[in-house]
Amino acid sequence: LVGPLLVEREIDASRDAEARGDLATAVNHANTAKSIEPFAASPYVQLGLLAERQRKYEEAADDFGHAIDRENRNWQWYYLRSRAEHEAGDEAAALADLEHARQLNPLEPCLQGTDWTC
Repeated sequence: LVGPLLVEREIDASRDAEARGDLATAVNHANTAKSIEPFAASPYVQLGLLAERQRKYEEAADDFGHAIDRENRNWQWYYLRSRAEHEAGDEAAALADLEHARQLNPLEPCLQGTDWTC
């Protein structure tokens, strides 16, 4: 039980640092969360979001891929990776992941188009 609580605390600290504009500290907290529970998806999602914010789209796609490796039934991770792939210019991969997200959650309204605005 302690591991997930510590991970959540580090993710919260990462989000707080991001909100302050301190991306280096945000990344450090997300990496600490990853080291506590390397099998959890949430640290990789946070790292992917931080990479996106820094316009490191290929890195973001890799991080979201690691989240998918840990939770492959979560449509949101496929959507996030498709968004990063789209920004990186890999339209084929972006559309494939978007379609996979749709298959996992066909009723999600924001997945109906290809504007990546969820």
